[in-house]
Amino acid sequence: MTVAAGFALALILLMIVCLVLELARPEYIILFVLSLFILTGVITPTEALKVFSNQELMTIALLFVVAGAVQQSGVLHTAVKKILGGGSRPRWTLVRMMGVVSAFSAFINNTPIVVMLLSEIKRWCRSNRVSPSKFLIPFSFAAVFGGTLTLIGTSTNLVVQGLLVESGHPGMTMFQIGMIGLPAAAVGILYMATIGYRLLPDRPDVEDAGFQQPGIPDLGPGGRSLSNRRQNH
Repeated sequence: MTVAAGFALALILLMIVCLVLELARPEYIILFVLSLFILTGVITPTEALKVFSNQELMTIALLFVVAGAVQQSGVLHTAVKKILGGGSRPRWTLVRMMGVVSAFSAFINNTPIVVMLLSEIKRWCRSNRVSPSKFLIPFSFAAVFGGTLTLIGTSTNLVVQGLLVESGHPGMTMFQIGMIGLPAAAVGILYMATIGYRLLPDRPDVEDAGFQQPGIPDLGPGGRSLSNRRQNH
């Protein structure tokens, strides 16, 4: 290993430690490490700025703008709220929910989808007396399934697309990855609605179950511990 390679590896490890410990905002840490690479000559300024002209990176950035517009419009929130409906057939509701989430996730980044719909799904589970774990885990899987349907489904697909083009191979078309992703998503949704639904934990909502953190006394009126009051009676 050369000195430059060892120095670069050490800086990357240091960056990971700083990110894990949250010593500063992630963008500050990454920019600081990038600056050190440039100042020490590990990479040139041209190489450092080349990534900003990357077509795939610009596509990812634009997708975040689209996701923000969808989040502000409330379209996704309204669609899933109508899809959930009543709680008479939770497994059928699960299939519909996963289908809608996967469809939106094929064109929108997963993170804003999860952020927008998490509270709505938990609210529906609470009002219909369904364990949230029966829906939240499939909800997460559905967002992942959607990322395998199109080229812009996840940033990983776009990164691979860029590597293919740079190496001289023909890039993928918009829905080419869906030839494998769509059957896989269908099988995954079917599994979660049948076998997976039975295997999922049936835990009560911690908010409804009066979850008590260890070491924190359960205080009643006047600041007295409820456990001590029960013992006195």
